[in-house]
Amino acid sequence: MKKSLFIITLLIFSITSSSQIKHGLRDKQGRHIVPRGFVINTNDHKGEVFNNDDYARQVRMGANHQVIRLELGKVSEFPGGKVAPKYLQKLDSLVALGKNHDIKTIFKMTVYGVDKFVWEEFWENKNDYQYKTYINAWKVISETICE
Repeated sequence: MKKSLFIITLLIFSITSSSQIKHGLRDKQGRHIVPRGFVINTNDHKGEVFNNDDYARQVRMGANHQVIRLELGKVSEFPGGKVAPKYLQKLDSLVALGKNHDIKTIFKMTVYGVDKFVWEEFWENKNDYQYKTYINAWKVISETICE
């Protein structure tokens, strides 16, 4: 009986120790971070929709991350697109608002604002121009926003 109890106890401890999170996002102290936040859509045609009070409210609701959707048509030279300095300033201000409220920023590139972009053609790797232009769009973000 004692041997069975010992084996069951050992099995339970081995299962719980192997189920601990060993990967994922970590803070400076090594603690696991669960990203909670909001998606910031930058192509709202009704004008500026986020301000300092909005970010303070997000933090009160438990936000620690924001996902900013980037418009490919405003950060690249794809057909129909053009790098828009005013748009880059808007992105910079959204990142700064997040940083001022201890909210980390994640960028997601969307294909808004380009005349024609077909993901299937992009992944088929047949058009070198598309790859270079897409990479250059990320360079624009890296060089202007992420400094």
